[in-house]
Amino acid sequence: MSDEINYLDEVMTTEEAIRNRMLNNISDEWDKEEGGYIYDSIAPVAIEMVFIGMMVRKVLNLGFAQTTNGTYLDYRAGEHGIYRKEAVFATGNIKITGKVGAKINAGLKIATEADTTLNIQSVEFITTKDVIIPEDGYIYAPIESTVAGNIGNVTANKIIILVENNNNITSVINTEPTTGGTDVENDVDLLERYLDYVRTPGTSGNVQDYKQWALSIPGVTAVHVKPLWNGNGTVKVIILGGDDEPATNELVKKVQDYIAGDNNLGERQAPIGADVTVVSAEAITININANIVIDKEITTLEKVQALFKNSVENYLKENAFNSNTIYLSKIGGLLININGVLDYTDLKLNNNTENIPTNDEQVAVTGEVILNEK
Repeated sequence: MSDEINYLDEVMTTEEAIRNRMLNNISDEWDKEEGGYIYDSIAPVAIEMVFIGMMVRKVLNLGFAQTTNGTYLDYRAGEHGIYRKEAVFATGNIKITGKVGAKINAGLKIATEADTTLNIQSVEFITTKDVIIPEDGYIYAPIESTVAGNIGNVTANKIIILVENNNNITSVINTEPTTGGTDVENDVDLLERYLDYVRTPGTSGNVQDYKQWALSIPGVTAVHVKPLWNGNGTVKVIILGGDDEPATNELVKKVQDYIAGDNNLGERQAPIGADVTVVSAEAITININANIVIDKEITTLEKVQALFKNSVENYLKENAFNSNTIYLSKIGGLLININGVLDYTDLKLNNNTENIPTNDEQVAVTGEVILNEK
């Protein structure tokens, strides 16, 4: 019908449109002018119905995966057995130097330094195992971040603060980065997994099945699957962990156990007889050197170095398992686009002026970034 009202149409559900339709349904023998009893009685109802129309449109959007968010996206994905991945704690090791023979109980609190200038907050960790300092005067203890998420992934030599005084300890330091921390899965990534599941469903242990199984494990950020990699019946699953970097041994084991665990409980996901190998991607370290010219009235060498390293890390994350080449030209573009950088020369990746290739089992990670001012 030409006069049919579409209550989902914002034009047809404005205050004026609703009020006029209500007035048209009242006989003209009555006073319907603005300021009269009928008009003034209907006006607030029309306003309220505008909000009802807005809520109707919102409820409709909440019912579809591509237009919903938050808890409602959880509900929609949960109907298909897809659940938002929880945040994961970062782990690593801390070198404790101190009194020989001293027992250091699990739960020792340590932290990184805060930097108010760069707006960097301190990140706390705790040791997870009792250790005794041997004759060497130092020992390594396993640690875990106190807060789950990417914030726990810190570079080497940053954890140097003893949060609580301990007379048996003279110093602490992480000689290697802490890894594995991932944030709660965001709406974009959850929606991507959901749509991937419903649009390209796995069947009978195909490649899509293995990909979806691995990605369902908290901490896994990307997956490559290589069927028949070592003969009939073999499947290799290569995974990335927190910050799209190589996965920890613990995460690899979790994925292996989930997909192909042999616990006699019938809980493995892979078909019976499939020989599944789960591994972490191999890290290809990208060391960067360059000479730069900067405008000293705008920036400093230290600031440029910090910003450039952050940009490189983001570039490598974006390309993890998405590109098989790290381009020298793009690295150069990141450098020249930093505010205050006027020029650069002698840009090298791993001491070469060539692009760096990676394969399906490798991921590029940031190494040393050294900039020299000309």
